[in-house]
Formats: sequence, structure tokens, C-alpha cells
Amino acid sequence: MNKEIVEFPCSVGDIVWVDVRTLPQYYLHPHDRCRDLAKCEVIGLYKTKSGIFIKMSALYPSRMHKRGYLRYGIGAIGKTVFTTLLVKT
Repeated sequence: MNKEIVEFPCSVGDIVWVDVRTLPQYYLHPHDRCRDLAKCEVIGLYKTKSGIFIKMSALYPSRMHKRGYLRYGIGAIGKTVFTTLLVKT
């Protein structure tokens, strides 16, 4: 049996930011006032035959008490999913 160790760039409970242009069309409500990046919480990390994925949920009032989550491949880190948020000063 061949086992390998996989190191993830984030962990469950971490806050990440997702480019809103990659979200499903009606995932967020306009009242959430989310313009460029959506604040999300990582709720799972898993590996399948097709790749490594991050499972997350947006942290906005319109998503509270709703099922459904976002799933991005690990390759999205740094492109559409960001682990840090840089603020212009």
C-alpha cells in the first residue's frame, strides 16, 4: 500500500478570500456588499483521483443557514483563492 503525505496551503477554519468573478452567478446577495473578493471559511480539504480540493463557505448574511459550498482545486491558490489579503495604504 503506497501512502503519501500531502501538505495543504491552508487548514480547516482558516479564512481565505475568493475572486467574486469565479463564484456562481447568484451565490451572494447584492446586500452582502461584496465587490472584488469574498471572505470565506475553509470547511474541508480533500484529495481525490482528479486532484486536491479546498471546500469552503462564504461568510455573509445571505449564506447563513443555507446548504452548499464552494470547491476549488489547489491550483487556484494565488490565482482566484487567496490566503492573505493585501490592503493598499
